[in-house]
Amino acid sequence: MQKKQVWNQENLVSLPASTWIGLLARSGTVGGRTDVTVDFIARGEEADQFRMILVEEGPWDGATEANLRRVQDRLFGCVEAALEGLLAEKFPESVGKTIIIELDGYNLPEHDVREFFCAFADGVLELDEYKRELISSKYVSGVLFKLNLHS
Repeated sequence: MQKKQVWNQENLVSLPASTWIGLLARSGTVGGRTDVTVDFIARGEEADQFRMILVEEGPWDGATEANLRRVQDRLFGCVEAALEGLLAEKFPESVGKTIIIELDGYNLPEHDVREFFCAFADGVLELDEYKRELISSKYVSGVLFKLNLHS
């Protein structure tokens, strides 16, 4: 069984204490996916933004491709949680905001992760299902993506 590092407000280097909101973890189904975990929820830099932050620590065990699939599932889970209202249910002040889905990666294969993340960010909201959900969503005004890689 893999141990998950416990993160708390003291070791959030990139998040000022005033922006830190809480943790959102869900076991169950979001859009057909199970065990969607978002490491942190925070206010954005702008008043109309909310951040869903995923933390990935490397080096990864196993093949890069398998790990990228796992990250992809986490990203899809974030998109679905935002569009379907799970984020709004847990954090009502996020309603109507632009949601920024951030991937903070530490000691990951930078080229592979950057290439994958850019392709995901450029394409996911072009998929018909997500495009329709975003247009009709009463929970979010938009979804953006941000990648932070650290060695």
